[in-house]
Amino acid sequence: RELIIDVEQKIKGLKNIDIEIVNLFYYSAKSIKDIAKTLNISEINVKTRLSRIRKRIKKELNNGGNK
Repeated sequence: RELIIDVEQKIKGLKNIDIEIVNLFYYSAKSIKDIAKTLNISEINVKTRLSRIRKRIKKELNNGGNK
């Protein structure tokens, strides 16, 4: 439960577009293609952002929140 709270706090610290991508992908179960169309960005941009978001959150969690 504590991990979920930590992840949610990390998500809140992201840029607005990244928060939107996370919400659409994980909470609304939208496909990469659908997210790209909704946000009017390329599919590769969505994939790249998701990858960077995952890495950033994982790194911050492993470092106790320190960048």
